[in-house]
Amino acid sequence: MDNKHVPFKQSRIFVTPILLFITGTITAFLPDVNWWFLAINLSLCVASGVAYYFLWRRFNKQSKRYFSLMSYIMLVVMGIHTALPFLRAVYGTVAFVLGIIIVLLMVVLPHVHLEKIAYGMINPSKSKVGKLFFLFCFVIFLLAPFVFFSIRTLSEKAMVPVLAFMLMVGLFFLLIAPVMLVKPDRIDEMK
Repeated sequence: MDNKHVPFKQSRIFVTPILLFITGTITAFLPDVNWWFLAINLSLCVASGVAYYFLWRRFNKQSKRYFSLMSYIMLVVMGIHTALPFLRAVYGTVAFVLGIIIVLLMVVLPHVHLEKIAYGMINPSKSKVGKLFFLFCFVIFLLAPFVFFSIRTLSEKAMVPVLAFMLMVGLFFLLIAPVMLVKPDRIDEMK
């Protein structure tokens, strides 16, 4: 993909916040309806739409940079959306504190080691981080069928495996999001 001008019609400024609106609405109702979290999730959608507009204004002549920064925001917001239901379900327990610590670590550590993570994603067989990345993906895809089979029971306690799976997906989004901050020239050098 060459670095091209991004016209407003192709900027995805409206489509991406709609996707975030859908994920935010769904996750605000898990494990039970919570209007405050719906307001938080929807305010994240609006904030991301505003950020997309300013990114488009700044980087509309650099398509690679614009779409990578847009993807970064989308992954961070989706990571927050998918992590919050688990934290709500275990609020007031030790698992809540551990969950907060893990989410905060997954926000900070990937930014500190973003070059290693980017190299691991580009050259997975040459890097320990790349092998861990594929292991994480394998675990998520291995657990997915079991989680979705347990959705059939709708009691709140039965939702914990689903919410734990969503937490893992959210952590995965937070892990790969900082890679989008690496400039395209640096990515080409890593290849």
